[in-house]
Formats: sequence, structure tokens, C-alpha cells
Amino acid sequence: MYDLYLFDLDGTLIDTMPDVYAAVETVSKRLNLALPTLEETELAVGGGFHAFVEILFGNNHPDRIEEIYQAIYTHYDEHPFEKSKPFPGAVELVETLSKNVPCIVLTNKTSLFAKKIIPAAFGASMKEVFGAEDVPAIKPDPRGMQMIIEKYGAEKPLFVGDSIIDIETAKAANVPMCVYTLGYNHGKDLSGATFQVSNLLDVLKLS
Repeated sequence: MYDLYLFDLDGTLIDTMPDVYAAVETVSKRLNLALPTLEETELAVGGGFHAFVEILFGNNHPDRIEEIYQAIYTHYDEHPFEKSKPFPGAVELVETLSKNVPCIVLTNKTSLFAKKIIPAAFGASMKEVFGAEDVPAIKPDPRGMQMIIEKYGAEKPLFVGDSIIDIETAKAANVPMCVYTLGYNHGKDLSGATFQVSNLLDVLKLS
């Protein structure tokens, strides 16, 4: 069995897109911006919040990025976990694993948001949350993952994520990686992962 479980957040544990897109939609209407599609919004997730805004609005409104960023940030901060839901099996998985092994979130999401969402969804089952501001550099840089592994003295960690960024991070840190295929990966090649699951509870079977 693994002695530390690391989890990505968006697209792995929780379908956060409903609240993310609500923020994008609200701000787009308020600031008279062309509304990105849901698919475009999903594709922009994963590289941090500022990068997310730049991807969505940088081409059409390069001179308004900070204004848009602040507006979306404020709206999302006020409504981070209203429509979002854990993926099927996520809560049971973390509750089961956490009885014997530390479960940690490592996300590129803004720490403020992540630390509101995870306790609301998982209570005390998730031992600690590391967001973008809590690590030396965001994924795919491996230093955040390495820092957490060192902190917990883990010898056999497993990382569970959903994206190419997650796969690249685990490879760089030399950590086994399980990809959740029903997350925000949009049909991309996930063959670089050690394991693939379409049911999060199947993580319990891995060793």
C-alpha cells in the first residue's frame, strides 16, 4: 500500500467547472466581454488562475487582463463551492484512504480558493491542502510535490490527477501516477500515467 496519497483538485476530486464558469459568465456580461464557451473554459484550467484568465481573454482584451482577473477572482472567491460537486466516489475514496494514510491536495488553484473548497467537500478527511502560493513553483515543476513528500517522510507516494500537467509533474518527481480519465483531459493522450481509472474507487485497488 502507498504511504501518502497526493491529489489534484479540479477535474480529479471535484467538478469545479460549474462555479468557475458561473464566474466567467457573470463577469463577461458585466464587463461586456465575449463569453467563452464552456469547453474553452475547461481547456484553460490547470495552469493557475492568472494564466486561466489570460488564456480566455488575452487575445481579445490584452489591455484589460488585470481588470478581468480581479473581477473573476472576486466573484469566485464569494462563490467557490455552490454548484460544484465531488466526482462520484471521491468522498468515499478519501474517507477510506485517510483512515490509514495521509491524503493531501496539491493544486495549481489559488490557495485561498482551494482551502475553502476542500474542507467543504471532504471535511477533516483531507489532511492538508497545498495551493499555488504554498509551493516553490506550480505544477508541472516537481518541487512542490517533492516538498510534500519530504515533509511527510513518504517512501511510497501515489499522485492522482487528471491532466497532462499532472502526468508531467509526477514523472519529474519520479512518483507513480494514476490519471482519472473522466476529468478535464479532453481526450488527450494519457498513456504517460502509471495507472488509468474511470472510477475513482478503483484507486483503492492499486498497489
